[in-house]
Amino acid sequence: MRKHKLPEELANLSSAELAEVNDWLRKHPYSKVQQLMLDRFGCKPSLNKLCRHYQRLQFADEIGQPTSVPTGPSASVNDVLAIQNGEPLSDEQITNHLKLHALRMVQNPNLNVAGLSQLFQLFTYDDRRKFAEHRATIELRKHDLRERRLALKNRIANLVFAQASPSPREANL
Repeated sequence: MRKHKLPEELANLSSAELAEVNDWLRKHPYSKVQQLMLDRFGCKPSLNKLCRHYQRLQFADEIGQPTSVPTGPSASVNDVLAIQNGEPLSDEQITNHLKLHALRMVQNPNLNVAGLSQLFQLFTYDDRRKFAEHRATIELRKHDLRERRLALKNRIANLVFAQASPSPREANL
């Protein structure tokens, strides 16, 4: 499965520039944001890329701005991408905070299927993160076994070569 990531046009921006684009997305239609990005940064992302980024931004805003708890860590789009990919979050405290807020979001009667899917990703984050760590451990073990197998092949080849080549005494005869 491909990892979720920022579009290339947005990934190359600094955090201040990305915050500016996020503000534009909150205030203007996609076509206007395209034009603003072309004028300011010289790149024009597709409408689909802007739409996907804005959806992640909205989800980050929803889970990062709880109504009943005025203080707490806020989520960013990078946190949403980390949640979707099962990668470690930038702040461990944010995980519990997001899950508590997600429990409140589930009670919303206007929650659609996409929102439920995002909440499911949030609730299963720990399992997916552990699974990603497990996969990384297996890859390291596979790499180690590959190296050991290659070293053994080389050792066997050297032994066979040593037995096949004549000794210096036999060569003089």
